[in-house]
Amino acid sequence: MTASNINPLTAPPQRVGKRQRTDLTPQQLDALTVYDVVEAAAHMRVSPAKIRAEIHAGRLVAENYGTPARPLYRIPRANLDAWRAAARTAQSSEGK
Repeated sequence: MTASNINPLTAPPQRVGKRQRTDLTPQQLDALTVYDVVEAAAHMRVSPAKIRAEIHAGRLVAENYGTPARPLYRIPRANLDAWRAAARTAQSSEGK
């Protein structure tokens, strides 16, 4: 299979050194309804570690399709939008 035959919407994230990255464009990220950790981080412009920390803290609701030892999180778009709204509300209330 050549690189031109790979669908970027279904291909797994690529590793660059120890970091994962996605080749999806911002328009393709906007079209997704469910994100993995790397895609959610790219969409929100934060690190994957931040997304994982928010999931572990319970502030971002995600579904684990892996095991407790090796989680494979999937984050519905609605949950990501709700997390962003809650974070904005918290920031605006701190500024008062």
